[in-house]
Amino acid sequence: MEKYEKGRVEDTCPLTAANIPISVLPQDYGWILLTDQSKVTKLINPAVCSIKSEETLVLAGSGASTKKVSTLADYVKRELKNLYEIRKIGAREINEYWIPTEEDLDTLVVQRSIPTLHILLSTNKIDTSESDVQPDNNRKRPSKPGRGKNHNRRGEDRGGEGR
Repeated sequence: MEKYEKGRVEDTCPLTAANIPISVLPQDYGWILLTDQSKVTKLINPAVCSIKSEETLVLAGSGASTKKVSTLADYVKRELKNLYEIRKIGAREINEYWIPTEEDLDTLVVQRSIPTLHILLSTNKIDTSESDVQPDNNRKRPSKPGRGKNHNRRGEDRGGEGR
C-alpha cells in the first residue's frame, strides 16, 4: 500500500433521521446520533428531556459508537421506567478510493461494511416484534445462596437471631 495514497471516502448510506430502518416510527420523535467523540454522560439529560417532550426517541450510531448507543439507551431506561424499545442492527457501506502514486497502477476501491445500531425508545405502547434483539424481560436474578443476614461469606450459618 506504500504505492497508494488514500483518496476520497464515499458513504453510500449515511446515518440520518431520514433513513431510520424502523417501520413503526411515529410522526414526531427525537433523534440523537452518537459518534466516536460523543460523551454518553453528557447526553443522558438531553435524551430524557427529548422522551419527556416528544414521547419517542431514536438513538443511532455506527462502528465503534454502537456500544455508546446501547449504553445511553440503558441509562435512559434506568431514568424513565416503562419504556418500550426496538433495536435494529444493520450495516452501511463505505467506499474508499486509493490513488496510485505510480503511473502504471490502477485506482483501488475498497468497500467496507460498518455495523449500525438504531434504538427506538417510546413511552407509548408500540409493537416490539420488529426488534432484532429480544429483551430479557427484566427478570430478577437469583441471589447467591447462603448470603442471608445470618450467613457469612462462605455460606456458613452464623447462628442465632443476632449477637
